[in-house]
Amino acid sequence: QEEQPMTQPTIGIHHHVPPEVYRAAPGMSQSTLKLALSDTEHLKHVIDGGAREETDAMLKGTALHTALVEPERFKGYYRLWEKKERKGDGAFRSDLADARLQGVELYRSDWNIEGLVEAVRKHPDASAILDMPGHAEPSLWWERDGVLLKGRPDAVWLESGIVIDVKTTRSIRTRDIENAMMTLGYWLQSALYIEGLRATTGRQDWQYYHLWIQTSDHPTVRVTRTSDDGLSLGRRQVEEAFAIWRRCVHTGDWTAYPRVVELFPPTWAQREVYEAEAMEGGDE
Repeated sequence: QEEQPMTQPTIGIHHHVPPEVYRAAPGMSQSTLKLALSDTEHLKHVIDGGAREETDAMLKGTALHTALVEPERFKGYYRLWEKKERKGDGAFRSDLADARLQGVELYRSDWNIEGLVEAVRKHPDASAILDMPGHAEPSLWWERDGVLLKGRPDAVWLESGIVIDVKTTRSIRTRDIENAMMTLGYWLQSALYIEGLRATTGRQDWQYYHLWIQTSDHPTVRVTRTSDDGLSLGRRQVEEAFAIWRRCVHTGDWTAYPRVVELFPPTWAQREVYEAEAMEGGDE
């Protein structure tokens, strides 16, 4: 485990880099790059502000990824923190800081890590993938046209060329997860991580899967594979995001929406109106 800040990361793939060290290290990440497609003013703020705050969602995600992919490491590296009525977020953060001084991480009892892992293990395709030897959250650094990039996929199976993104969600219906892929930038993320893995490992034939966990009292699991069309879209989004970022850097203008545009109702809304009008006409 690396202890010192990575002021100049080595190009390549690194295992077991502490999350706070990765976030503080230089490099353009997918979460920063995708802001170019939605809000360049926010992008400038993030670039100027440096490392992002470590949220509970990030901590929970790292714990879950480790428990799924490297269960033996999870048992040795993580300690359970019991959530009690008068023990709030501040107490957890304080105890986490103390634990890190001892070289271990904490996970909260109310995260239900064991329950989520059990649900995933019951899924035939998910369990088959997880039975392969893999690494949780490897850290990648590579260069693109002189720009340092970094990435931290949820899980990577180097020997079989598989990368998995674990997502907790309220719905795993096809329509809902396809919407999430678009609105949350998962196509771009998939394409950029594959670019990073190709650059750092030399392997070209990567397959990208999403492991969706519908969170409820009885979690439901679904596995999807990112299609070639999806990766092609993601690569185009990566190129567009870089073009926007470079333009902003070159011009010094980070205005997110400088021009007035005309809005049109979506097709589904127009269809609903037409259907309602047709039904009313039929009643006359």
